[in-house]
Order: sequence, then C-alpha cells, then structure tokens
Amino acid sequence: MEPEPHPVTQHFRSLHQWVAVSGGVAATDPLRSVMRDTAQFIQAGQKASALKTPLPANDALQRLQYEVERSPLQLQPLLQDVVEISQNLLQQHSRQSLQVAWASEVGPFCERALGGRYPFEANSSNQVSLEDFNRLFAGDGVLQGFAEQHLAGQLDTHSRPWRLSSQASSGLVGAPVLAALEQAAQLREAFFSVGQNQAGFDFEVSPLTMSEHIAEFSLSVDGKRMSYTHGPLQAALFAWPGKALGAEVRASVTLLDGRTLIRKTEGPWAWFRLLDQARMVPAEDSEVRHLILDFEGNEVRLQLRVGRVGAPFNRQSLGRFQCPAATELAGIAI
Repeated sequence: MEPEPHPVTQHFRSLHQWVAVSGGVAATDPLRSVMRDTAQFIQAGQKASALKTPLPANDALQRLQYEVERSPLQLQPLLQDVVEISQNLLQQHSRQSLQVAWASEVGPFCERALGGRYPFEANSSNQVSLEDFNRLFAGDGVLQGFAEQHLAGQLDTHSRPWRLSSQASSGLVGAPVLAALEQAAQLREAFFSVGQNQAGFDFEVSPLTMSEHIAEFSLSVDGKRMSYTHGPLQAALFAWPGKALGAEVRASVTLLDGRTLIRKTEGPWAWFRLLDQARMVPAEDSEVRHLILDFEGNEVRLQLRVGRVGAPFNRQSLGRFQCPAATELAGIAI
C-alpha cells in the first residue's frame, strides 16, 4: 500500500504533471513560446506608441489567453497579469491611434470649417460654405468616414445618447466625441437624402393668417415668389440650397396705409437666417412647423412643411454641434 502523498505534494500535483516531459516535449513548451512572442509584442507596442505608428499585427495575446486557460490553477493569476498588461497596451495604443487619426483627418478641418461660423454660431456674420458642410456631414463625409474606419463595431447607436458598445475598450473615446458623432448623424438625416452627398431638400410654404392691417404678403426665395392677399390659401414649393450664386430671401408686407416693410437675408444660409428672425411653433404633424413673422407688430403666420424625418429647421440641432478637440477624444487620459 502506497503511503499518502504529502499535502504540499498533493497541492502541486497538477503543476508537477504539467512540467513533466513526455516524449521529449514538455507541456510548458507552448507557453514558453507564446510568452516569448507576447514579450516581443509588448516591446513592439511600446515602440509603436512612442513613435505613434500602427501596432504590428500579432496574435500573441489570443494565444496567451488560450494557454492561460490550459495552465494549472496555481499559475493562472500570474499569467492573467501578463494578459491584462497586454490588453492595457492594446487599449492605450487604440486610444492614441484615434487621437492621431482625429488630429490628422477631422479636428483641424472641422474647426476651420465651422468654428465661429453661421449656422453653428447663430450671431456670426461669417457663414459655413456648403462645400465644407457637405464634406463634413455627408454619408461619405469626414465624420462618417472616421466613425466607419476607426470605430466600426465600437458604438451603440441605438442608445440615447450614443455610447460605446459592450465590445469596445473602456474609455476608447470620450463623451464629447460620442455626442458629436450622434449629432452629425442627426444632421445627415435632416439635410441629406439617402445616397446623396450634397445637402438639399424641398420645402412647402403655405400662408395661414395675417394681420388685418396687411394688404399683401410676399415671399421670394432665390427669385421664386409667392404672395398672399387674404384670398384662397395656396402653397408654394421652394428648394434649399438655391441655384443662384448670390442667394437671397425677401419677406415683405404691404400695409393698408401704403407702407412696405421688408425682411431680407443673403448667402447660402439665407433661408435659415430668415427663420432666426421668426418665431417657430410646433404643429400636430411632426413634419410641419408654424412660422410667425412680425413686421412692426403686424404678424404673418405660415405653415412650413418638409417631407422627411428629422426636419432641418430644428435650430437646436445646428447650435448643439461642436468640433471636439483632440484632448477630448479619449475617455481616459493617456
């Protein structure tokens, strides 16, 4: 009868069996190999982070995790520490790569194109060019391209507000970037038809009521005109942006006393500037807004309809968008 093994020997039996050589091959050999590869991966990652270059492709981390699960329980905590160090390196490099990409592909252009410009800065006399607006917000634009190239599968776009998906590294991007990408998606839905990379939409304007002191109301958008004289209500269809280079919007009333009062705006965002001078009132239909223009106490009430979800006349959606700085990109400082 064999004697009972010593408790210490019994405790480490699985470890003794694991390191034993069978057929000239030790069970530790695969782990030694992957640990060597992991060390090289960590060194390469540190160098890539210092030089801000892409991380070389390497499957060492996946192989190490596999070997950890096969190793004796006594070794697993130590080996798991190595896995966590490698994962932290990957996360750090991912955040750094995003910062570099944002700084080179998005940030400076976004700030140059939008910073201090109407309609994102309501009171500015400078205006965002339509070319820059399209380049930023179109489906194939800069912001969507950044999200698709660098954050594919990392965003939960069904939550409100947007957040990182469960598969994403914690702190991969910060809240300002998530907010900017969500707001950019809302602007894209509002301003761009599906499959189009040029902002544009048709809208219908119908007179509803006007002050009894007004004889005639007239609206001209890039040369297309509608008028109303207390007669039958008739809608007019307009388009934004206009085709004319010197875009102009004029809203005027002729009063019973013979005076003519005019509101006039110019530039590619002229229609939106007129809206800023009006009072917008929601209607029961989500695609409809009531627009009230005041001419020295004489009001004209119009119905404004855009045949799409996410009406572009929501001033708040334009005013909320801001270009995040590179320092706001990561959720955790690196």
